[in-house]
Amino acid sequence: MDQEYLLAQASAISGQKFSGISIEKLKGDASERNFYRLRLDERQSLVLMEFSPPQPERQRDVELVGGYFDQHKLHVPRLYCHDKQKGLLFFEDCGDLTLEQLVHNEPAENYYPCYEQALDLLLKVQQAGKTSRAPKCPAFGLAFDTDKLTWELDFFLKHMLEGQRQLALSPQDKQALKGHFQDLARKLAAEPRYLTHRDYHSRNIMIKDGRIKLLDFQDARMGLCQYDVASLLKDSYVQLDEEQVDKLLEYYIRGKEETEGVTVNRERFRQVFDYTCIQRNLKAVGSFAYLAGVRGLSFYLKFIPPTLEYVKNNFAKYPELKEFQQLLAKYLPEVHQL
Repeated sequence: MDQEYLLAQASAISGQKFSGISIEKLKGDASERNFYRLRLDERQSLVLMEFSPPQPERQRDVELVGGYFDQHKLHVPRLYCHDKQKGLLFFEDCGDLTLEQLVHNEPAENYYPCYEQALDLLLKVQQAGKTSRAPKCPAFGLAFDTDKLTWELDFFLKHMLEGQRQLALSPQDKQALKGHFQDLARKLAAEPRYLTHRDYHSRNIMIKDGRIKLLDFQDARMGLCQYDVASLLKDSYVQLDEEQVDKLLEYYIRGKEETEGVTVNRERFRQVFDYTCIQRNLKAVGSFAYLAGVRGLSFYLKFIPPTLEYVKNNFAKYPELKEFQQLLAKYLPEVHQL
């Protein structure tokens, strides 16, 4: 990294001169981007996102979606500077504490309010998307439609069943499974659409000064309101107990009723939520298998069992999904209900 260049950028952003700069490479997740903390002095720091090589379209998504969220006070880190040619974006530093870390290290009374805060913010995101659409923001031109939701399930089939497990599905079973995928995708795609973050889980929620900040917002798109709720409450990285999930779902529904002036049918909402969890969790399993098998990140394999446990439990609630469950369990015993 060119320290003189970075020091000049940091000085321009802050409006003051610095004698030096320290660079700390931050631990990444599954992203192919690089992240660095630029420490300017004891009190001031920035986070640098690096696309190497530069990816103009992806950089544009980060800038435009982040700009929309920031404009509507939706708790994202402030973007100070974007060097398009170098593929560098300079952001506000939101610290190191994620919601995942908070859940794993603190009692429920310390992390539970952060979930309520995250659901409050989610309602704000959804309301902003309904009342203030921005034509230049790419999120409004994309949707979790039938094709996209089906593609994600096919991704699971390719990378988990055929890739990680190296299974050869019979042509009849493969066709039947794809039929179940499409049926599920059609049901979810038919729901009213809201602005969705898309990866609204504990690793993308930072805690700074008692308030949450959202990361990885650049893939936002339109989708059903249960999608982000499912990502948050049926998270592969932390497992909330069912009593907590039920309480938080009720908290969200009451907030939705107050915000939108509607009465929510709780039984139907829960069914759509559970169906969304099946789709979302199978997609996550496919992603973990891809990260392990294609990118060599075997660390992600440990998140597959708890995620499939969610799928099994949601299948068990609905007799109409029994045929789907039995066919999948033929190749993936983890979703078989005893």
